[in-house]
Amino acid sequence: DLSIKLISKALVIKPNYCEAYNNLGNVYKAKNNIKHALICYKKAITINLNYAEAHFNLGNIFKEQNKMEEAIKCFNKAILLKPNYIEAIINLANTFLSLSNYENAIINYKKVIQINPNKPEAYCNLGLIMKEQGRLDEAIIYIRKSLYIKPNYAEAYNNLGNIYKEQGKLKDAIKYYNLAIDANLNYIDSYLNKGLILQELGDYEDAINTFEKALKLDVTKKIQFLDNHILRCLFFQGNKIKFSNKLDHLISSNHNNSLIGSLCSRGNIKYNLKRYNPFCNYPMKYIFYKSLYKDYDFEKTFIKNISNIFNNKNLNIRSQKLLINGKQTAGNLFVNKHRSMNEIKKIIFKELENYKNKFKDSNEGFILDWPDKYAIHGWVVKMKSEGVIRPHMHDKGWISGSIYINVPNSKRKNDGNLVLCIEEKENLRNKRDVKEKTVKVKTGTLCLFPSSLLHYSLPFKSDEERIVLAFDIIPQ
Repeated sequence: DLSIKLISKALVIKPNYCEAYNNLGNVYKAKNNIKHALICYKKAITINLNYAEAHFNLGNIFKEQNKMEEAIKCFNKAILLKPNYIEAIINLANTFLSLSNYENAIINYKKVIQINPNKPEAYCNLGLIMKEQGRLDEAIIYIRKSLYIKPNYAEAYNNLGNIYKEQGKLKDAIKYYNLAIDANLNYIDSYLNKGLILQELGDYEDAINTFEKALKLDVTKKIQFLDNHILRCLFFQGNKIKFSNKLDHLISSNHNNSLIGSLCSRGNIKYNLKRYNPFCNYPMKYIFYKSLYKDYDFEKTFIKNISNIFNNKNLNIRSQKLLINGKQTAGNLFVNKHRSMNEIKKIIFKELENYKNKFKDSNEGFILDWPDKYAIHGWVVKMKSEGVIRPHMHDKGWISGSIYINVPNSKRKNDGNLVLCIEEKENLRNKRDVKEKTVKVKTGTLCLFPSSLLHYSLPFKSDEERIVLAFDIIPQ
């Protein structure tokens, strides 16, 4: 390559030419020769420890290699040497964002805005963080600022669509997903998100068409769930042949997740199929529950801290059409770095490890393929008398769980109890196919189960509210 030859000649003449090593690293990186790029950047730094650009370039490679701690060190060093190095500050913020370290991400995006208030990415990503924290109104303000600076910003339109979806404004959400697609015809996320809303509205044919457009664009198979959602549409359409063909394709392709697990179990019942379930063939055997009062200070750790969440003036409520006479918090409560939520998170992860060990000898796929890395997404549901949540499953989860912060005393049999099942009774042709378990929950109960299971709550009658911390364990 001519550029490599020219730079190499310059280095023969001037061996300690650090800028030349940095430029040579850029050439190798552009050619995807990461090994030689790393050597060149490190050589540039060896010659000049204060060369900010070389630290920055080295950080970019570490970030691409998912070596986040090394990347953070490199970006911080570049910023220390060059305090207004805006590209390094943005990449440092993006690295913190990818690690869900929202506190440090916010600090650095705000630094970017102080240096240059016309950086749309900083506003857009601040909006994304606000959404994750459940601060939906603030999220909209930040994202609209990014669109004011960059009117054809596909990612910002998509994020705005996600917020309106969270608020239950589905027509507005579709409008912004369409604007994202208009801004970038190859923006896969917006096709996926639009398809999910069409699916939710029961427009299965249009949803399938939208997912298939995304599949054509997704040559790297970055979004694994597209085929799964097509499978779900085919299930609800009642097309046995297309459903079974798609299911067979996904199973033979070694797809394994809770949505396939749920649809495989439900398809076996609905269409009298005999398919092996890659996720869990007998999910009802893996329902686990216990009282947390035995091992923890439940009053202090859970009741007090969850009550404080609802007293927060910045708390946002999301739309939840499955919920009757109740409300659900927006965003993910576990992105809050407050000590109280970290303590709850540690307890959940400890109980999750106990759950995994309890079933360690199982041959079910969800145990054998237990994710090496996972995140937790949590929210609180508060119901008034006669409140219920309808049957549903969590398609992004691996394990789902609920912790009962307050369960009013029963006035009727099964008041407010949790029901887990493979299929809704009303969809069963034969009563012998009923497979469900009712868990008698009390204040302090923890319940864990495979995310492939449908679940719902039974109505209760009380002057008190029923309060539940629900969560999903999501593979990373």
